[in-house]
Amino acid sequence: MPIEIERRFLIDAECLEQTWLSALEFKEISQIYLPRGEIEFDEIVSGIKISGHTIVMNIDAEEWMDLLQILSDDKLGIRLRIIEDLAFLTIKGNTIDGARPEFEWPVDPVLVKQFFEHKSWPDIRKVRHYWPNDDIIWEIDVFTGRHTGIIIAEVELEQIEHPLNLPGWVSEEITNQDDWSNAALASNPVYT
Repeated sequence: MPIEIERRFLIDAECLEQTWLSALEFKEISQIYLPRGEIEFDEIVSGIKISGHTIVMNIDAEEWMDLLQILSDDKLGIRLRIIEDLAFLTIKGNTIDGARPEFEWPVDPVLVKQFFEHKSWPDIRKVRHYWPNDDIIWEIDVFTGRHTGIIIAEVELEQIEHPLNLPGWVSEEITNQDDWSNAALASNPVYT
């Protein structure tokens, strides 16, 4: 089963040099979070439907079995994401000590943009900056829209115990704090 291991941190915007940040590679990201009732699992085609539209087909048998195992997770997360001209469906299971099952598939960006336009599902928008440091890439998310002012950095790791040299602009670790997940932020109109 594919596992995502990450640590997340709130960033002190006053300590983060904006000119330095703007010089980094970045991508604009939009995400919407789906209610469970909008997603269907079609065993006939080993696929996934959203609001009646088949969005993923022919999922590998082993991956399909792993996916079915996490469907009962109480904090199952279902996300559609647009990164520039690409779109992805991601399904995540419960987080335990910074690790969680994660499945992701590329999907039709035209269909995903239609969901963004016609559905009122919780959403977030952010600009992700990539900062290579030591042997890892820090992803620094500067939120926009109703979440302007929130900056969160995350690192994906091979193991949670991987040693990190925390930069001076890191304020607080939020790795296991559900209130700071992107899904929770999307569900809150303004987060303070």
